[in-house]
Amino acid sequence: MLTLYWQGILRRFARQRLRSALTNLGMMIAVAAVMTVLSIGEGAAQRVETELNTMGVQRIWITADREEGGALRLQDAALLQRCMPDEKVTALIRRSGTVTGRYSDDVTVTFCQANLKEVEEIGLRYGRFFSSGEEDGRAACAIVDETAARALWGREQCLAKEVKVGGISFRVVGVAASPENENAHAVGNVYIPISWYDTLEGGQTLDEIEVRTESRENVLAAQQHAVRILEKGARVPVIASNLVEEAEAAHAIVETVRNLVLCVAAVSLLVGGIGIMNVMFITVRERQREIGIRYAIGATERQVFWQFLWEALAYSLLGGALGVPTGMLASYWGCHLSGIAVVIPAYAVAAGLIFALGTGILFGVLPALKASRMDPSQALRTDF
Repeated sequence: MLTLYWQGILRRFARQRLRSALTNLGMMIAVAAVMTVLSIGEGAAQRVETELNTMGVQRIWITADREEGGALRLQDAALLQRCMPDEKVTALIRRSGTVTGRYSDDVTVTFCQANLKEVEEIGLRYGRFFSSGEEDGRAACAIVDETAARALWGREQCLAKEVKVGGISFRVVGVAASPENENAHAVGNVYIPISWYDTLEGGQTLDEIEVRTESRENVLAAQQHAVRILEKGARVPVIASNLVEEAEAAHAIVETVRNLVLCVAAVSLLVGGIGIMNVMFITVRERQREIGIRYAIGATERQVFWQFLWEALAYSLLGGALGVPTGMLASYWGCHLSGIAVVIPAYAVAAGLIFALGTGILFGVLPALKASRMDPSQALRTDF
């Protein structure tokens, strides 16, 4: 019986090509719109996640509360690492100054520990980061980022060359990657072992301690723990900060925008569904004599109902099937023009087809009910 339904539907589609094409076009656009919105929303969410990870959403920044007379030292970072063995703790000091390679330029000199690479996830283009042994042994080695390398050596390869910081020569052992979204006026970075700070700057006070947690969910608990250790154990008044609230706000904004645009896309589904219902009401009116003949030869209300409901579903499913490749193409161009990664999740395809099926059922029920409840004698007397 189902095969006969579909054969009849396909024959009617072939006879009424323009009507069928226009009806399917509305559903195709609706499904493509839903897929595009979901795909671009997923790509935007992943972009936000990447940016937040780059900014350090799993990191905690701890500085001394100088108004309360606080000062952080290397032993405070060591205390934190002993008390928080599951987290990565590093100490650093940043200073601006002029350094010299082949050329001289103003850069940010970061006196840091060897594990800064893991804490800040510093990517290396060439070479390596200095080791803990080199840090403890005050090895004269340095890492420059790509911005500093261009400023100090131009297009030349700078590995194994010397950069002068405060009159002392350091051998370049690695080149770090600069941020992808760095602007044209960004200042370069030079990383050297923190054990050189006392020699070059004459002090031991840290700018900050950074703590990297294993997961974002642990950030708030780890921050509270670190503050307790420093304020009660080391008796150092500190100020701690993180990006958890900013991350949650960014995700909330992305989700809100996605839901709003999805509502707009749902309107196109509504329009497509109304188009199907309108065509089906016209079809029922045009085929009253056929309905009367079916009743005359023994068809039941249930059979007539399903005949017209399957026809409405055929419109929606065919439009949905055409909407999937259209939605993929629109998603590709939408993500490309938005500057985000092209992401077409499986749930976007499934959602488009499910919405198409649901629309066909929702807007096909009323015309099918009208056909099934038609008076057979009245239907046979129609002029259509």
